[in-house]
Amino acid sequence: MGACDRAPVCAVGHVQVMQADAARVVAAAAKPAHAHAYPTPTGFEAYVKDGGYQLLKACIGGARTT
Repeated sequence: MGACDRAPVCAVGHVQVMQADAARVVAAAAKPAHAHAYPTPTGFEAYVKDGGYQLLKACIGGARTT
């Protein structure tokens, strides 16, 4: 994340939350989406239907280790 000096840090909607705790993360999640967020060209359901996450599933399932 590039913000170790302000840890703990997390990202909510492409915006970093510094000194993240539960209250700050909830507050960040309640805000509108970041104005410069990259629009997803494919919806999540369509991505999965077209084979998205197959490698991840194979790794988690033990069928693949590398």
